Amino acid sequence: MLHAGSRLQFGRIQNIPVDENHPLNPRTPYALNKTAAENMYRFYHEMYGIPCVLFRIANPYGPRSQMKHSKYSMVNWMLRQAMENKTIRIFGSGEQIRDYIYVDDLAEAFLQAAVTPACRGQVYNVGSGVGTTFKDMVQRILDTVGSGSVQYVPWPENYVNVETGDYVTHIEKFKKATGWFPLVAFKEGVQKTFDFYKAFGGHYGL
Repeated sequence: MLHAGSRLQFGRIQNIPVDENHPLNPRTPYALNKTAAENMYRFYHEMYGIPCVLFRIANPYGPRSQMKHSKYSMVNWMLRQAMENKTIRIFGSGEQIRDYIYVDDLAEAFLQAAVTPACRGQVYNVGSGVGTTFKDMVQRILDTVGSGSVQYVPWPENYVNVETGDYVTHIEKFKKATGWFPLVAFKEGVQKTFDFYKAFGGHYGL
């Protein structure tokens, strides 16, 4: 069993890159639910021997994800806004850092975890291991698509309360366990994602 947890389980980040020993402090119902599910998986592994691997995943993006809103993939959502020549809003200065992992790299991580016995019962942080600021992420999208614009706006109060701070994944534990390594750089990943939706956007409401 492979559990797809989230970086949001960590809550406010104390230091980066974030390794598996960073304290958990979920600040949203989503993150709290992911943490509860992780504990349930761990319980069944320890009590009944059910094999499982626990992932805490950074920010995934790539083809075949929905693009209707930002809740599941910020990159995909902003890519859609650019493709529709809309204005992308960035909260604050845009200097906040995130770790974006391309879907093919994430899928390969799941496959490696499934076939590596040493991974059973372990928790791993999975991401690209590379930090990208919000403003650089948006600029990469605008440059790739060739349309859209950006607007900087103040942080809404409800977002300030749940903002976790900068995040970059420490991926060494999983690399050492499996030999896995992310292969798709952000620039390439955005181009691949754009090419996919340019060809098949009709299936996603574009």
